[in-house]
Formats: sequence, structure tokens, C-alpha cells
Amino acid sequence: MLVLYHELVHVGQDTEFRRGITTPRALDDYMNFYRTDRSRRPRVIGAWEHEAYLKEIFVMNALMDGRVKRDAENSSFNADEYLRALNTPPSMKQAVEMLFGFAQAIYNSNSNLSNIAPAYADIVNTHYRRDQGYDIYRLTSEKQLELVP
Repeated sequence: MLVLYHELVHVGQDTEFRRGITTPRALDDYMNFYRTDRSRRPRVIGAWEHEAYLKEIFVMNALMDGRVKRDAENSSFNADEYLRALNTPPSMKQAVEMLFGFAQAIYNSNSNLSNIAPAYADIVNTHYRRDQGYDIYRLTSEKQLELVP
């Protein structure tokens, strides 16, 4: 369920962005951004991932009656207990561990929807770059996509 929620956040982000597209050329540029081929790495918009994971962690925390935040603040974590509490199969253990790492960064940096702390953003970006092999992009004020070095 958490993964579905994360992806639904992206549906809203994509819809909002598309509403601001005013020319066929701009739409083509946006659609080409997501097309993959062997000549380039997959891509993500960093801010969109930061927001989606933040919301996913907040939902996970609510489902677990505040335990995620308490455990993150106390550096107390048992992946098997989280799997049971979230009714999640053991095959998702690595994903739950990753989410808890993100949760620690969120709660220990006081990140929220109006203030994404650099420490949290860096952890998500590192996950995509190093662990998943993605390039990270940002949206400029002109709604252009720009590679994050």
C-alpha cells in the first residue's frame, strides 16, 4: 500500500506539471525526459522523489501510531517487527530498511512538506544515483529540467 501511495503522489505531481505546459514542444521535451534507451541513464526529478518519500514515511508513521518517528529519533529499529506491523512479506525487508533510513533523515532534520532539509534530500539522491543508477534532475523556476551535479 505504501508503494502505491508513493506512486499516486507522482500522479499528482505529473498532472500539475502538465497543466503548466503551454506548447507542443514543451510537452515533447517533458515526454522525452522519461524515455529511456541504452545511451543514457534513467532519470528522476529529485524534488518529486523527496516529496513522495516524505509523504510515504508520514503515512507509514500514521499507520504505525507514531512508532516510525519515535524509532527514528531514538535510532531504534527492528526490520522484522516493521514487516509484521505493516503486514509486509519478508521479500520487502530491504525496502523497509531503506524507508527507515529515509525516516531517520526526515525526523532528525525536521523535514516537512514546506521544508525539505538538504540532509534528507542528499540521502534520497544518493539512493537514486548510487544504488539505482539514476541521474537526478531539478526543475528550474522556468520549469526546465536541469541535471543536478
